[in-house]
Amino acid sequence: MKYLQNNAFFGFTCTFAFVLGAIIIPTLIYWSLLHTEYAEGFQKSAWGTVKVGMAESEVMSLLGQPLSVSHWADQKVLSYSRSRSNSSYMGYYVTIQNDKVVMKIKEVWWD
Repeated sequence: MKYLQNNAFFGFTCTFAFVLGAIIIPTLIYWSLLHTEYAEGFQKSAWGTVKVGMAESEVMSLLGQPLSVSHWADQKVLSYSRSRSNSSYMGYYVTIQNDKVVMKIKEVWWD
């Protein structure tokens, strides 16, 4: 009897993990993509070519003008996406220091 209870729990756990991993999480990510506004001319394919160490001018020629620029200490952050409706979205950011890319961030913002 104990074996059957453990086996049933294991089956439930596997089913739950599958539903969470295969259905719920991808749906939430897709939903966040629908609420993302991108900078004019921004292409996801060009995003992959941006590398740490590139000059800011190279980034601008690949990705175009950012939607906004933020300054933090001696760095600036170029934002290439934002939420259309103050909800979850896909964020694309490039951090520049001394005219060079020091960090590239792609992340889902959950709201």
